[in-house]
Amino acid sequence: MGAELKPFTTSLWRGEGQMSKYTDAVSSFACRFDLTRLPGIVKLCEEVYAFPRDYKGRQEIMETYARRTADEILRQKEVHAYQPEVREGLAGIFPDIDGCVDRALAASASLRCGLVPAAFVRLMTHSMVLFEHEGVIHIVNERTLDDGKWKDGLVSPIRPGERDILLKGIQPVIRRGRTYRQCLIGLDQADVGMRSIRDYWIASGLSRDGKLSDFLAEYPAARDV
Repeated sequence: MGAELKPFTTSLWRGEGQMSKYTDAVSSFACRFDLTRLPGIVKLCEEVYAFPRDYKGRQEIMETYARRTADEILRQKEVHAYQPEVREGLAGIFPDIDGCVDRALAASASLRCGLVPAAFVRLMTHSMVLFEHEGVIHIVNERTLDDGKWKDGLVSPIRPGERDILLKGIQPVIRRGRTYRQCLIGLDQADVGMRSIRDYWIASGLSRDGKLSDFLAEYPAARDV
């Protein structure tokens, strides 16, 4: 989809992605809500974000992270999560996964299936949703991006500070001869380059010095996922 935002290219926030096909499960879920009105959109997002976390073991999360489709998530009505073991040398290398990829995928795919322009957003190591309603861009996230405070509601019009953070993050950064962006916007996780646990940092340009190499040394199987 690219990163040409003027400031946001909402005309691209339509259609199916590789992980966000309009299957019977996605369509039947979206049809339960009146998506012509903002309260219906909010209700859909709140239901997806209320899906319980199913905590997986390390090997299973390595196999399923960023690989579940919107169809699978909406059929199972749960998101996969992982809490890393705490031991010396491990904390901060293998990520703490709270299910944000699954939630953002299921919500954005359902909204687009219901003809609401919506995008999957990856900002550094966190995933969220943007959508357009009556010309206003809204963000689906439990905290504000500009000050990190808990919001009164899950869905809110995007604030100027949040808009600036996303637009700045889209700008390319050259690091070690490679181009990264801290913010990626697309139809789903595959559309922004997230296809496995290896891409937890790579897709968001956060392969900090030593961080990614340490991760791959600790978990060599990640090279093959």
